[in-house]
Amino acid sequence: MKRVICFFVLMLILSACAPAEFQGTNPKDAKVEIVDGVVTIRISASTPHFWLEKVNDDSVAYNRIFVKIDSDQKNFLYKTDLEDWQMIPMDEKIIRMGQVQITLEDGILITYPSGTWAFP
Repeated sequence: MKRVICFFVLMLILSACAPAEFQGTNPKDAKVEIVDGVVTIRISASTPHFWLEKVNDDSVAYNRIFVKIDSDQKNFLYKTDLEDWQMIPMDEKIIRMGQVQITLEDGILITYPSGTWAFP
């Protein structure tokens, strides 16, 4: 019984120490608009992370896109569910991933055709 309690306490401590990187929530302060079938999402450049989930985009094989700020390098990183983290070059302000376009200038602007991706 003592082992079970110790194991349970250890699991609680480890889960509390795990990085809170992507736990299913996107920034609450995002401004989302849909105009003429195009979704536009605006979020602050200081947002620590966000992610998108594919709904219907046959132009790419991956199903999720994750983006986060590397606070040490003062740069953005991205990954998909098929690839590991990759740095976005500082001089690159527009990233296209399938039908998603992410603009990293004066905040973060994400655009895609309605029905292709979701910002859960």
